Amino acid sequence: MTKNIDRAVLVDIDSVDIDDTLPIQQRIDSFVAQMKTPHCFLCNDTVVTIRFVAENKKMSDALISYFTGLK
Repeated sequence: MTKNIDRAVLVDIDSVDIDDTLPIQQRIDSFVAQMKTPHCFLCNDTVVTIRFVAENKKMSDALISYFTGLK
């Protein structure tokens, strides 16, 4: 999935600056504006993609399934 992503257009999350004196909605708006694509960004030169699925699954079960699948 991350193979077709143009890294040049992604924002590094470490470059995002949030003013914690702002009200929460303004902080959220600022974060989204700075990130441009909050579901896909860089973190220490690693592409991070976030997606949600419509399943009622515990995070621990999902992680076990993921890591078991890597074998």
